[in-house]
Parts: sequence; structure tokens; C-alpha cells
Amino acid sequence: MDLLRERTIALSTLLTAMFASCLFAIIFFLPIYLQLGHHVSAQASGFLLLPVTAGMVTAAMLASRLLGRTGEAHWIPVGGMSITAVALLPSAVLPSNLTLIIVLGFFTGLGLGAVMPVNQVVVQTVRGRSRLGAVMALIGLARATGGAAGAALFGAVVFALIPPEVDRQALAKAAASGVEVASIVDAFHRAFLFAAVVAALAAFTASRIPKIKLWQT
Repeated sequence: MDLLRERTIALSTLLTAMFASCLFAIIFFLPIYLQLGHHVSAQASGFLLLPVTAGMVTAAMLASRLLGRTGEAHWIPVGGMSITAVALLPSAVLPSNLTLIIVLGFFTGLGLGAVMPVNQVVVQTVRGRSRLGAVMALIGLARATGGAAGAALFGAVVFALIPPEVDRQALAKAAASGVEVASIVDAFHRAFLFAAVVAALAAFTASRIPKIKLWQT
């Protein structure tokens, strides 16, 4: 608990929790959204997570190279979570189609991928070798807790907004009416808006982390 008294560690831990809440909400519920709202098969909906993964891998490589060259970590997670928030917002307000989902999924992953590698290096550098295990355990706990909470809250928002008269069994069998499908899509869009707000709050939290020059190049 003494680690959380340090501003950099406390805000980095909070950032990790909010990052994980967005990440796991997208991973868990994007395939369900595609299956229920767009009648995509389970195999195809899993395949459509690849743009998110590709964005995360791309951002992680770019962020690590940028950090290695400059030693400046402050604005990388700020920019990453801002990109995620901007990518999730059109998912909530624009008419949905698969091409848009693929493109926005890539940019969502692009934003998320820039956060954890940099955040981990920051807390490791700040606390040093003597407290390395403790601070990484704290970050791991924040990631697990934030991921579980984010998935639970996203699901709660979605299923609270689905009208009770919707025949969910018919929906799962692609036999629901257009009105029922539209209700499902609208519920998920509002949940995406909720995720965009969380991502924006994460970007704000990242901006409040003290600026630290990790090393001289």
C-alpha cells in the first residue's frame, strides 16, 4: 500500500485498471455484438478480432521504439487512450457496418497497444530494482481487476438496455425481427459510448502522471 502514496505509481495503477476495462470489454463483447447484431458466425466474429490485435501489436512496437529513442514516456499513453476514445465514439454514434467495425477496431487496438508497455517501464524505473516485484504485482492486480470490472459493467449496460420483450433465443438463431435486432445494436452502441468515456478518463489520468525523463539518449 505504501507504493500507492507515490503519485506516479497511484495514477499509473489507475490508468492500468481503466485500460484493462476497455480492452476486456472489447475482447469479450465485440464478437457477441457481431453475432447478435450482424448475424456473423462465431468463427467469423473471432476472426474479426484480428484488426484489434494487429493494432495493438503495431502500437506496442512503435511505442517501444519511440520510448527507446527519446526516454519520454508521458505523452505516449495519453495519445494511446485518446486514440481509443476517438475510435470508440464513432462505434457508438455512426450507423454500423462491418467495414467500419474493422477499421475502428484497428484504431481501438492501436490506442490500447501504446499503453501497457510504456506504463510498465515507467513504474519499474520509478521504483527501482528493490521494489520491482511489488510494483509489478500491483500493476498486474490492477489489470486483472480492471478487466473483470470493465467486462462486467459493459455487459450490465448492454443487457440493461435490451428491451425485455426481445426474443433472445430467436436473436441467437438469426430469426429475430428487424426491430429486435435494431434494439440489440442500439444497446451495444450505448455501451460503446460508455467505453469511450472510460477511455477518455484514462487519457486524462495519463496526462496527470508526472513527467519523468526515464533516461538520457
